Amino acid sequence: MEISAERNPAGRVELIDALRGFAIFLMVLDHTRTFFFVLPYHPLDVTQSNPPAFFLRWVTHLAAPIFVFLTGISARLQRERYDLSSYEFMRRQILRGFWLIFAEISWLHFIWTFRLNWEPVTLQVIFAIGCGLVVLGLLSRVSDRAILVAGVLILLLHNLTDFYSYNASIPWWWRLLHVYGEFRATGNVLVRVAYPVLPWIGLLLLGYGGAHELLRHKPAGPGSAMPSAWLFSGQLNYRSVILWGGIGFILLLLRCSDPLSDMRELHATIHSVGPIQIMIRYGNFYIWQAHPEVGRTVMSFLNMCKYPPSLVFLLMCVFFTMPIVWLLARYSGLGITRMLILVGRVPFFAYFVHLLLLHALALVYFRLLGAGWQPDPHFYRDGMSSYSPPLLLLPLIASLFFHIIYILSRQYARYRSHMPAWMRLML
Repeated sequence: MEISAERNPAGRVELIDALRGFAIFLMVLDHTRTFFFVLPYHPLDVTQSNPPAFFLRWVTHLAAPIFVFLTGISARLQRERYDLSSYEFMRRQILRGFWLIFAEISWLHFIWTFRLNWEPVTLQVIFAIGCGLVVLGLLSRVSDRAILVAGVLILLLHNLTDFYSYNASIPWWWRLLHVYGEFRATGNVLVRVAYPVLPWIGLLLLGYGGAHELLRHKPAGPGSAMPSAWLFSGQLNYRSVILWGGIGFILLLLRCSDPLSDMRELHATIHSVGPIQIMIRYGNFYIWQAHPEVGRTVMSFLNMCKYPPSLVFLLMCVFFTMPIVWLLARYSGLGITRMLILVGRVPFFAYFVHLLLLHALALVYFRLLGAGWQPDPHFYRDGMSSYSPPLLLLPLIASLFFHIIYILSRQYARYRSHMPAWMRLML
């Protein structure tokens, strides 16, 4: 049995579900590390980290871009599947978008922190997706091609605004759009922007606008039309290989043209540098440096800025995601692939459940170890400075948690099929 861009009887593209399930597994891997593994250094700090710690964190960078991009594709497939009018599509996307925004700042915030004190309000990937769906809904009367062009332009040009983003006097709404960090909102509430929404909106629009090309139909025989896609077909056809090689070449070219300075060190002198220098450093927030050890040099080269996602970061994610698409299609008969498909069909439920499960178990686990618990967004543990479990256990533990999430998702999927349409839209 081979999955591809072809749809099952329920109208779903199983390869997309499998890729989304893979993204959820990466989230489980990352958040298992966050809740259960206390490191005395940041895993992406090349000067202190080691290859296992670095790559177990680095690979999870793929999760958010995959999740957001597939949200756009899924919205386009949903519009086609239910033959939605412009008004109905707009209503659905705006309603779901505001629901996700509300969920992020309310009960998802509580699950992340287990605190009733809502400060700081942390805006993460669900908030960014919600904003993207609202924008997509407002563009319901715009052609797919125009939305595709808008997404491409945002992703290509958003780094040109970096010279403005590092200005201390920028308004709050621009901080939401393009600045990773904190600001004080109305009522002196502290807001922490982890996912500045502008580039993520661009990625979602790219998924929606490009869905027709990635999953375009052509006649398969008299009286029938089956999808035949050049990227999501799971086949190594010449178009996908050429695209993959082209992305790799552009990524290598941009990465090797790094100027010998770091954007994060640039902000202090931004007024004297101006937009010209920003353009020279375009997309390269973290420069790479050669180290005596080959491993650290590779780590430095692969360490690119995700907050907000730079152009080279997104190119890197596409470059490494395309082989995963081909592998999922090639080994579609494996039990793990079928697990990914099922979890990928209920992504919001899986996201919610994995956070609740990991945080609750971590709370119990550290209490049993006799640690104090200071719940905050970074999950520091009191009195646990010497705690350091073997990091190589992380994939095994994450796989165990993912299997539990699969079992829960399977039960939920059965229940969801009997839900009212409005509830399925929200969940």
